[in-house]
Amino acid sequence: MIPSLLLFTLLASLVLLVIGLPLLLAPGRVESPVRAFPRNRALGIATMLLGGGWFLWKILNLGPSDFGNYRHLLFLLFAATLFGSIYYVRDFLAVRGFAILTLLCANVGLKSAFGHYEIPERLFLVTLLYLFIVAAMYFGTMPYRMRDLLDFLFRQPLRVRVCGVFFTVAGLSLAVSAVLY
Repeated sequence: MIPSLLLFTLLASLVLLVIGLPLLLAPGRVESPVRAFPRNRALGIATMLLGGGWFLWKILNLGPSDFGNYRHLLFLLFAATLFGSIYYVRDFLAVRGFAILTLLCANVGLKSAFGHYEIPERLFLVTLLYLFIVAAMYFGTMPYRMRDLLDFLFRQPLRVRVCGVFFTVAGLSLAVSAVLY
């Protein structure tokens, strides 16, 4: 089920504000949990199971033109990959799981914006989604770079605040653009 463009834009705005405001207002208080995120085992298992489950559900709903005749074989292959990843690839599992969730959510967002050519404000959402897709592919393939980025950000509180400003302004801009739909 694809949500409406308005609903998805408002949800994306809320997510960006939830990420951005703590980084902007209290960078010292969020430093410890944010730095612990890449190697957080429980969060890694949760995000992998959530993202992997969503992906496996998508596999089960493939049509005949999308390898649907092989969906049960694909399901078994990707389920084995999911549980093998959780068991054997423990390092930076949360980053990989978050990348999977980001890609799947971006897919839903792009589908909700598709075909609404009469609404030029949707392009701000689409641009942000493509930026997050690139970031998810980058950090999903090289998850240790997330640790390096967080080390770089938290070396100076100003960098964290600038990151918070980016997410907050992006969230507010999405909310404004949603009102203009």
